[in-house]
Amino acid sequence: MEQSSPRFSKLGFSKSVDLVTTGLGDYLQVLKALFIPLILICALLHGADIILVLGHGVMDLLPSGLNFLLVGFLTLLSLTLGVYFPYFAIKVMLKDSASGDSSVSAILSEFSPREAWNILIIVSMTHIVGLMPLFVPAIVLWLHLIHEAFLWLALGIFLIYLPIWILILWFLGFSLHHYVFLQVISWQPLRASYLLVKNRFWCILLLSVGWLILSLALSTGFSLLKAMESGLRFLASSPQEGWMSSFQEISTILQSGKLNASTMKELGEKFSFLSAPSMIALIESMVTTLLSGSLFSFFFLYLLGHYHRKDWAYPRDLFTEK
Repeated sequence: MEQSSPRFSKLGFSKSVDLVTTGLGDYLQVLKALFIPLILICALLHGADIILVLGHGVMDLLPSGLNFLLVGFLTLLSLTLGVYFPYFAIKVMLKDSASGDSSVSAILSEFSPREAWNILIIVSMTHIVGLMPLFVPAIVLWLHLIHEAFLWLALGIFLIYLPIWILILWFLGFSLHHYVFLQVISWQPLRASYLLVKNRFWCILLLSVGWLILSLALSTGFSLLKAMESGLRFLASSPQEGWMSSFQEISTILQSGKLNASTMKELGEKFSFLSAPSMIALIESMVTTLLSGSLFSFFFLYLLGHYHRKDWAYPRDLFTEK
């Protein structure tokens, strides 16, 4: 591993392969050592999802309007809390490497409402920059009132925008990690993220491709489990008339072709088991958050030399060069 320097020279492809291959072994050791605090933090951040899954039966007893608002609030809260995991992962890894207290209570004791707000601002800035190109197809779409050709033009621009959006967020994906060290609410963490990915392009690309393959494998495995879970719920949802009779009734409704308000309501009742929050989906979300958050947090520190130098310091000079 090259020592971190103000110039932060780029790495070639073969050197990047060696670096990532070596780093994966170190990552697994770190993950093994820090699994307990990381999984506890992950569970804490998924608290809203846990309430949705375990409290589903109770919430069904509430009036529909209140139930809808409560589910919407918990879902929004869960999505918001999810962005904090990389911050906590970095803190846990730094504490552990410095032989400090890396427990959840120690990490949370240093966390403040102001810090939470600052993190939301940095994450929002990252997404705003990524969403900026969307204004172009949005303006063109508005022009479809003049001529319908603008509708197809807007669609074409939007399809071009999608890979640009992914690329922008990819280059700015370490903004929150840089904020941990820079502690500034400005464009500097975003610029630092861009420069890190630019100079360690092949390393980040290899990691991203590897994570994509792993996430697809995880998604496939959990999809099979969720299908089995849905099947078991279906079997348990009609014990009175029997699952075979219930299945035949569903088939009859679908084959009749008469989909009106009455039959739609009946189908909704038959498939109500699908609307219940999934325990398998909750576990999948937690596993994905744990692996992706810890993996990229580890390699952020790894690529900056944190695990290679006893006197390591965050390379601020790199991000102030002109």
